[in-house]
Amino acid sequence: MSYAYNIRRSTLDPLIRSRAAETPGVDLLLGHQVTGLVREAGRTLGVRASTAQGEREIRARLVVGADGKDSAVAKFAEVPARQYENARFGYLAHFRNLPLHGGISHAWFLEPDMAYAFPNDDGVTVVAVLPDKKRLPAFREATRVRRSTRWPAAVAADFATSLVGAGNAVGFRGAGAEPEPSS
Repeated sequence: MSYAYNIRRSTLDPLIRSRAAETPGVDLLLGHQVTGLVREAGRTLGVRASTAQGEREIRARLVVGADGKDSAVAKFAEVPARQYENARFGYLAHFRNLPLHGGISHAWFLEPDMAYAFPNDDGVTVVAVLPDKKRLPAFREATRVRRSTRWPAAVAADFATSLVGAGNAVGFRGAGAEPEPSS
């Protein structure tokens, strides 16, 4: 694959909803929260949902639990979660107008640490650091000490630079880069 795209949820979700709404055989039902499954003889035949008008039952030939991590649908279906121990912690921040070398994504795999910078739509780049959990106390202290004068995102950029080395972190602290406020 020559290219990949990183799209923020604020852009992607409306695209997905729009595509679903125009797909034959799909009824897009906004404002519904799944509260349980409709089951008969061991088969899932639909969902129970809470709406502004009250509870309702929706039957379907296929129920897809596309509700992400910690899926309520998976819990209702009693699908066991797969959990893996993670030896890293993560911090990410969004920057607007962050110059990246070549204008492309960068990832650093520096066992046991990792960092990445992915350009997104609308001139926003996500920068993440995923260091070994042993570094967590130092990261928290750096964030606490600098929080009063700098964006926490700038702390993440400094931390990423310390992980990958100043020569490899071109653009993390580039001119014109501004932290993007969280939405």
